[in-house]
Amino acid sequence: MPERGQCLHLGPVTGEEVPCKTCGGNVRVKLHACAVYGKCTTHKPVPNVACCLPDCKSFTATPGPASPVGREGPQVKLTVGMATYDEPIETWFTLQALRLYQRLDPADEVIVVDNKPRACKLTHEAAQNFGARYIHAPVPAGTAAPRERVFREAAGDVVVCMDCHVLLGLGALNAIREYFATRPGSKDMVQGPLLDDSRRGSPQWTHWLIRWRDHMLGTGECEPALLLGSRPYEIQAMGLGLFAMRKAAWPGFNRNFRGFGGEECYIHEKVRRAGGRVMCLPQAQWAHKFMRVGAMPYVNKLEDRYFNYIVGHCELGMDAGLVDEAFRDAIPAATMAALKAEAASVQQMSNEF
Repeated sequence: MPERGQCLHLGPVTGEEVPCKTCGGNVRVKLHACAVYGKCTTHKPVPNVACCLPDCKSFTATPGPASPVGREGPQVKLTVGMATYDEPIETWFTLQALRLYQRLDPADEVIVVDNKPRACKLTHEAAQNFGARYIHAPVPAGTAAPRERVFREAAGDVVVCMDCHVLLGLGALNAIREYFATRPGSKDMVQGPLLDDSRRGSPQWTHWLIRWRDHMLGTGECEPALLLGSRPYEIQAMGLGLFAMRKAAWPGFNRNFRGFGGEECYIHEKVRRAGGRVMCLPQAQWAHKFMRVGAMPYVNKLEDRYFNYIVGHCELGMDAGLVDEAFRDAIPAATMAALKAEAASVQQMSNEF
């Protein structure tokens, strides 16, 4: 069976049946409407996409509707883990979306790491009702530590780490599972394109570029043409709302990170230095809830972010002067000097141990 792309704009079944061109016409398959073009484009192929139907490899000679979560994939045990901080409603929706729209094998596990100082009863209840393992890990506070805890606790071969307010596109876990099953021993980090909030679900980010903007390292970019072929493509970086790696290949966040921010671009560089690549898998689509009701539940201080960038740059031997330049308009020079001295001290202590 020749390799071919998967439709990125799959709509509902139309009721029309045609011989599958990819299979040489021996199998009849049901057409789906195209969510972008209206009519299925099997008769007018999208460039580099041989068939606009989902996974005809799983079809038999008996016609039937396509499974929305993909075909039975190779046996790779997944750990799906998410960090949360006082977001029980978001955690509930993300867990239930995994149940309804993804294929979780019986051997797979789901972990919820609660970083709130006092354990959130509702988050615990949402995890317990789902069958996820709940871990209360309030120290250290921040975004890096609970993600690191997911990898440390994981029993799976491959760890899929996601935010508790992220929803995955149909078949995303299946695509990640197959990527690693067909690349045993891979040191790659796998991510996917971020979709916008529109009905069409157009890509918002297809990759990040490593450059500074608004006191953050990394800017979201969008080149939809990268998604047409359904083939993984190498990227510089991407937001960490969804990423996956083999547990054995995980390089780890710096244990001195604290508060919000500083992980993106830093961890991608560590993956590359460890012999891996950062790959974007078009089928691993995700949506992120950016809008917020009420005050931010966790502390988000620029001083913490600056500290993390200095620690990360120091660890990797990168020019910390670029961090100073990015924060010069927001943090007083004396404060930056004190934070830089603290960062150098804790990093030296880490190196000694």
